Amino acid sequence: MKKFIAIVAALFVLCSCAWAADLAPGEEEAINGKRLFFEGEQEEAFAEFQKSADKGFPDGFSWIGLFYLDGIHVERDYDKGLELINKGIDLGSSDGLALLGMAYIEGKVQGVPQNIPLGIEYLEKAISVENPSGYAFFLVGVAYGEGLGEGRYSNIAYMQKALEMLEKAYALGFLPAEEEIGRIKGSIEIEEEIEMDKIMETVYSAKDLMQDVRSNQMRFDRNYSGKTFIISGYVGRIEEKGKQYAAQIFGEAGSGANPFNYIECRFDESQVDALLDLNRGSFVMVMGTYKGKQDFQSAEFVLFDCEIVK
Repeated sequence: MKKFIAIVAALFVLCSCAWAADLAPGEEEAINGKRLFFEGEQEEAFAEFQKSADKGFPDGFSWIGLFYLDGIHVERDYDKGLELINKGIDLGSSDGLALLGMAYIEGKVQGVPQNIPLGIEYLEKAISVENPSGYAFFLVGVAYGEGLGEGRYSNIAYMQKALEMLEKAYALGFLPAEEEIGRIKGSIEIEEEIEMDKIMETVYSAKDLMQDVRSNQMRFDRNYSGKTFIISGYVGRIEEKGKQYAAQIFGEAGSGANPFNYIECRFDESQVDALLDLNRGSFVMVMGTYKGKQDFQSAEFVLFDCEIVK
């Protein structure tokens, strides 16, 4: 847990906000406690959290629990720490769920074995309560940004999840999220470039792919189903199909193309401008996902979620 505390402490900058007049009893003390905690004033922070807990505010109990778990300003007592964090959770503490989630992720707390999936589950519970805190969203974002969600999301997908959480944390006034947002955005751009480079390494000729599917549909399905790849060919008819747009891609240009041998590529609204720039018979490269043989298809096969690459 100290690793994540250190991240927050290094970034923490408080905005000067006007306190709402209807703060719950003990809430102002909890907010003060967090400010002091991240400023490194642990003794004063503990006193504020104690005042918060004395007034029955959930986060007060959870943060005192953290002090006992990590032995900050007090003698380390795992049992008491977990008891106080759980008491805060029972009272509705978003921070308590987040702190317990980090305890499971790091596996450094006696009585809380490392269990990353369970830790992620607690973090997600922390942002699902009635009044989730910016700090909880921040910890969820940092967890995904550090790759602790791996196995549930692809690299880009869990970084996008991290970005979503960090932006919510920032919107709730947790300003340290701003620096992490910049870092995650940069990482996403790099991963997207790497992903595209990998895809571009293999561009399939529409003519060759159609020959493959005609030779053996079952083998084609096993080799390509669920995969995203790029095809190259020549533009045929482009038309609207319901809420989607479809373009025929032929293996040959001009009069030599068999009008019944083509690949159908399905596009969404985001690709309309790119489709409007195409001309019948022009060379094109399209990236799409093959989802298996479709009922009533007239094309050799259909690609979905397509994008014009070139």
